[in-house]
Amino acid sequence: MEFLPEEVFKGLSKEEKSNHSKYRHRHRTYHKKLKEVEELEVQVQELKNLIKNKKLLVKGYEREVFKYYDKVKHLDKNLEFRWWEEEEWRNKKICEKNPSVKPQKRVVYRVEYKLGGIWVRKKISCGSRKKIPQLLNGYKNRNKNYLELDKDNIQNELKCGYMAGYISYHLYKYGYKHFHNTPHNLKSVVEWFNTYDETNGKSEGFKWGIDEYSNFQNPNPLQT
Repeated sequence: MEFLPEEVFKGLSKEEKSNHSKYRHRHRTYHKKLKEVEELEVQVQELKNLIKNKKLLVKGYEREVFKYYDKVKHLDKNLEFRWWEEEEWRNKKICEKNPSVKPQKRVVYRVEYKLGGIWVRKKISCGSRKKIPQLLNGYKNRNKNYLELDKDNIQNELKCGYMAGYISYHLYKYGYKHFHNTPHNLKSVVEWFNTYDETNGKSEGFKWGIDEYSNFQNPNPLQT
């Protein structure tokens, strides 16, 4: 409603003047609050844009944190990895097409750990199930003949002894990235135990799999 001339306003009844006054007051208040809402919406949009930019900045710093954490996290005795045995069927497709073909299977150990905040895997090839005892007999300080052990005992010693010790030592000593970029197999595992024992004493290499280094926890590099 447009502004009423004075002569028109004077001609209004008492009730009309009251209603007009209330209308004008509420009209001013309405536009004031509407402007405040519009200003707040602008601020909210500015905050959204600021939050978006801050998130991008945080993401960049997060990548930097993991980049350098990957270089030093092996110094923590609470190593962060998982490992398990799998059996690979190397010629499975050929055997499925031709059942007369002899299966070629080999045992591998999968080692899983984080690089750049992402879980990745590395494979340690062990050869065929038949070849494993022969390779383990290459350990100079062994107190048993692995050819005489059953499958379960060999699996237990392989996982909890040889693999746990070898993986823990190499992750702690050289770091996750170096471990990831280096090829590994059971022969190199046994050779490492022989070399380590020559310097540090009989069966000392196995301690890397059974002492404080075997506390396989999940440290969070973003925690301070």
